Amino acid sequence: MRIRSIKPEFWESESLGRVSREARLLFIGLFSCCDDVGRARASSRLLASRLFPYDDDAFKRLPGWIAELEKQGCIRIYVVDGESYLDLPKWANHQKIDKPSASKLPSFDDVREGSRGFENNSLGTGNGNREEEEEQGEDSADKPPSVRFQHPTVNPELEAFRLRIGAIVRRRHDTPWNTKEMKALKEVFKLNTPEEDIQLVEARYKTNDPYLRRELYTLLNNWNGEVDKVRSGLMPGIGESRAATTSLNIADYQ
Repeated sequence: MRIRSIKPEFWESESLGRVSREARLLFIGLFSCCDDVGRARASSRLLASRLFPYDDDAFKRLPGWIAELEKQGCIRIYVVDGESYLDLPKWANHQKIDKPSASKLPSFDDVREGSRGFENNSLGTGNGNREEEEEQGEDSADKPPSVRFQHPTVNPELEAFRLRIGAIVRRRHDTPWNTKEMKALKEVFKLNTPEEDIQLVEARYKTNDPYLRRELYTLLNNWNGEVDKVRSGLMPGIGESRAATTSLNIADYQ
């Protein structure tokens, strides 16, 4: 983390005026996270721990804020050898650094569409070809590391919802989702499940109930049933109501 400055014209920026207040706060925080040429690692977990250490929901919401900033051209996201990075294309407009240190991170300008194609990102998109990469063998040793763009059209609300669903079944945030899982996720997302129902499902999956659906696709494919159960107090796998003994008060599960 570094000491940086904020210019007065920052607050009058029209592009930043089109993003949420949280995204603007994230952008300011990136000034301190970036090295002297405006590059930083783009791991959501790392950025959340550095910039929002006291906000429990920051990790889940941060991908949405990043998507807002990327859409306005405030930042650029790219991936090198499976590691996510970001840079600020107008870094020189925001910061004036005397005797800047050379960056140890790869540059966005090195990004190119090589013969390897794009690899799958965390949303399960892309058209990577691992077989082609393996066929290159030793000839690829002298080539620059594979670089790809992060998916440019990520719906921030869908991405935040994806992270929440993944957390329910304890899937790592950086584990790729396959096409079938993403299709099921989008169908569930269209249902616009009330926030209080999602919270009840999350709370129930923190219990030791042996009938929880721990497989991601199975949970998504039976989402309406899961919501109905927490609404009514019915426990899966048991044909009788537990409404008398099962509390629907979220606080009881925390």
